[in-house]
Amino acid sequence: MVEKGKVSVLGKGLDNSRVDYTEIIARETQANAGILSKKEAKVITGKI
Repeated sequence: MVEKGKVSVLGKGLDNSRVDYTEIIARETQANAGILSKKEAKVITGKI
């Protein structure tokens, strides 16, 4: 369950290109830069 929390991706971004899958799970997400993953990147936001 996600109750609170914010993930910010800024500057040079998030380079997870060496792993197949990337998931960011947070109440709030701010992505002002790239998010790289080898096969799939998921961003799940909101109260779950």
